[in-house]
Amino acid sequence: MAKGGTWVFVAVLVGAVALANNGSSTTSSSSNTSSSSAQGFSFDISSDSHGGTCNHTSSFDSSHGRYTIPSNGSSDAKDARDCMLDQDHGSGAPVSTLQQALNQCNGAHLAVDGDYGSGTAAAVKSFQSGHGLTADGKYGPATAGKLAWPSTNGSKTTCAVQPV
Repeated sequence: MAKGGTWVFVAVLVGAVALANNGSSTTSSSSNTSSSSAQGFSFDISSDSHGGTCNHTSSFDSSHGRYTIPSNGSSDAKDARDCMLDQDHGSGAPVSTLQQALNQCNGAHLAVDGDYGSGTAAAVKSFQSGHGLTADGKYGPATAGKLAWPSTNGSKTTCAVQPV
């Protein structure tokens, strides 16, 4: 009986650690292949959508001030962008953060509702086509690196591209 109780304790402890890490884990790998699969998605790694879904938002400091981006939860600004949003993947705060940036700094006029609907996809596609990116309407690392983000420094908010 004590052995069974020990295994239950270990299982509960592992679950608690996973929750403390927001239920996410980060792994990195290097590959010379032309495709990658993460979280059930299959992507061409030369495109804008090679990570899993952006399920978090992360804030970072730069010379322009503090800015928030949709992220995979990583505390590293570059790694945090290795995720995607599109009409089939992502909703809530990460999408709202993207919509706010598109409106405030990139000329869009979207409802900030956390829904990656056709309007958000069209705004992303329009931004991409105007900035030399593959215009597929999917948000990913390449798009994140060219978008201007609201950046707050004290009481002043400016829009700044936050390359990493």
